[in-house]
Amino acid sequence: MRIHVDAPQARRVPTSRLNCCVTGAKKKWRAILLPLLLFAGIWGVWFGWYRLTTEAVLHDRRLPDGSRTAGYVRRQPDGSYKPHGLWVEWYPNGRKRSETEYDNGIKHGWSVQWSKDGSSSERTKWANGQQEGTAVRTPTSMPAGPVGG
Repeated sequence: MRIHVDAPQARRVPTSRLNCCVTGAKKKWRAILLPLLLFAGIWGVWFGWYRLTTEAVLHDRRLPDGSRTAGYVRRQPDGSYKPHGLWVEWYPNGRKRSETEYDNGIKHGWSVQWSKDGSSSERTKWANGQQEGTAVRTPTSMPAGPVGG
């Protein structure tokens, strides 16, 4: 037994009762913390394995001038990554600069490029890295406002 000092007189409180309060708080923290740690561990292992084994992963890069590039990259046998699928680039003002389709790092499909003010575009058809025909220019292919605004 321990003596618990309270107001003018001391009274005896069983130690088992004191420990009950402490272990109750520990149980609450364990009930919250253990599932979170378990989830974080499983997610970390899965995500690491996913990044190593998947064929294409999202690559999103912001440049110091405010422009942005986003698209998928495919892991090559030598460990390098090459663009694969649709790649989109934006100007610093938020307007689209270009959309280009890639197949293992080679332009394949349509490529569209817009002017900085969004007033004109240029469409080009690609096949295995070679331009097919001539680029076609069209006026006003983008909305007047910035993307998302």
